[in-house]
Amino acid sequence: MRRWPWALLFATAIAIVAMAQVSLAQTAAAPVAVSTAQASPVPDAAAADPVVEWGASIPFVSAYVWRGFVVADAACFQPTASVAVRGLTITTWFNVIAGSDDAGWSEHDLIVDYTLPVGGWTVSAGYTNYYFPTITDGKVSNEFYGGVGWSGLLSPTVTIYQDVSVGAGTYLSAGVSQSFPVSKSGITIAPAATIGYNHHQWVAGTGWSDLNVGVTVTLPAGKHVDIAASFNYSKSLQPDWFPSRGYSGITFVVH
Repeated sequence: MRRWPWALLFATAIAIVAMAQVSLAQTAAAPVAVSTAQASPVPDAAAADPVVEWGASIPFVSAYVWRGFVVADAACFQPTASVAVRGLTITTWFNVIAGSDDAGWSEHDLIVDYTLPVGGWTVSAGYTNYYFPTITDGKVSNEFYGGVGWSGLLSPTVTIYQDVSVGAGTYLSAGVSQSFPVSKSGITIAPAATIGYNHHQWVAGTGWSDLNVGVTVTLPAGKHVDIAASFNYSKSLQPDWFPSRGYSGITFVVH
């Protein structure tokens, strides 16, 4: 728990940098007034204020599988909430085990992400604080990451994660996904695949670690509510580290 202030300070620093970049960009882009027409004395408050977006979801999953690890081989639910402003997103995420003798809250992640669009690309950098309330030693771990993504065909992404605490090590993830509309009512189907390379992150070895393939079907359930069903299979590429595992889930999304 002593590392929580550091996480909050890091989030504040990213927010200040992000706001400063936007402010400088707006100042540099301001045109020189040459018209003699009278300007409106009423400021455009809507244009001046940053656009704040929020979202929340509650996924129910048959097992908690993460980067190939079967973290909880039992039914779980994972409430999530986020707030975003000008590319900066702060997310809080919980895992709660529901279907075993170990039922209860097992993990909290605080994620701070800054994503910048660059043409058809997006560039992201961020930080994750992991907290494990049921573990006696090593309750907290900290991870930094950076990645790039392409908004075109197959939406390829590459992200590298560096844990600097308990899970000290590097994890590289590369993935593709594509969403297809299947009805005029807004139903979509999105197949996806990711492959991971692990270098001593929570394991003693190095190598290609896991291949995850799956599909998500999303159904609009209202103006601000979606329901998504997902089916996934995590193929272990290192049987000595963890097993292969199929899992599924259903998510209620509010946006």
